[in-house]
Amino acid sequence: MERSSKSSVVVSNRSAFTKDWLLTKGTTVLGFVAVFLFFTFSTDTFFSLSNFLNIGRQIAYIGVLSVGMSFIIITGNIDLSAGSGVALFAVLLAGFMELNSMPLWIALPLVCLIAASIYIGLGFLVAYQKIPAFIVTLAMFTAFRGLAFIYSNKPIYVSDPSLRIMGRDSVLGIPIAIMIMVSYFFIAWVLLHKSQFGAHVYAVGDNAEAARRFDIKTKRVILSVFAIQGVSVALCAALISGRLSSGSPNAGTGLEMDAIASVVLGGASLSGGRGSILGTLVGVLLLGSLNNGLNLLGVSSYNQMVVKGMIILFAVWLNYIRERSRNK
Repeated sequence: MERSSKSSVVVSNRSAFTKDWLLTKGTTVLGFVAVFLFFTFSTDTFFSLSNFLNIGRQIAYIGVLSVGMSFIIITGNIDLSAGSGVALFAVLLAGFMELNSMPLWIALPLVCLIAASIYIGLGFLVAYQKIPAFIVTLAMFTAFRGLAFIYSNKPIYVSDPSLRIMGRDSVLGIPIAIMIMVSYFFIAWVLLHKSQFGAHVYAVGDNAEAARRFDIKTKRVILSVFAIQGVSVALCAALISGRLSSGSPNAGTGLEMDAIASVVLGGASLSGGRGSILGTLVGVLLLGSLNNGLNLLGVSSYNQMVVKGMIILFAVWLNYIRERSRNK
């Protein structure tokens, strides 16, 4: 009788694990495979090394931004200002390099420091003043874009080739932008999944009050993840500026939605406490492959916006289904 009881518990646990996996990473992985196969057979150039490298270049900046968004969302917060932040830090970087003659190795760390400081300020409003992240970042969505246009109402073109090299050139056939994205994902994976800080990030997102009882400095954790997001936004701005050899106040439009969709498609919960770096990577690959395939099929940008909107809606709906399933 006891053996039968243990057996039923094992079967139940396996069933729960299978259901949870299908609702999180499984759905996204299957979606990625379906998109990959569809465009492979419907276009002549999708399945080629040159196109895969092209996809890598296209998703590098979104991937970097999605890393920071992962930390934000896992703590139960959100950042709606990311796209506008990209514009602000893109013109700052270009301005420092072109107008102030700073080399990239000085300008980029300086912009990252400025971005991290600003985002720590946003984190302070969220953690200490108890203002919802949705409200704080929605306000900065407008403010960042306005500041970008105040700094420069037109693109600032950078003559220093180092910025272009970072955004466009390759080493041993592999684009530098892809190397930066992969390195950033690896660092984030170690930080989130192999460190005590990562455990605290999950604890804050899962139950902040319980985390405080275990002496976790929840406010410091929130400040830290906002700092990470600031660096992510700045690096994203640098990669975009490198591709264009300029910093534009119009850069980054809608990127916050791409990043949020990638994170949620990768299995993160908008209510916090769940998500993974590898899941986010799969979400980024899915959206990147979809955008690339639609371009190869000649689908207009307006129709692509509709498709992307439906995917974001699907991602939010999938998040709702996951939460409802877990609460049963």
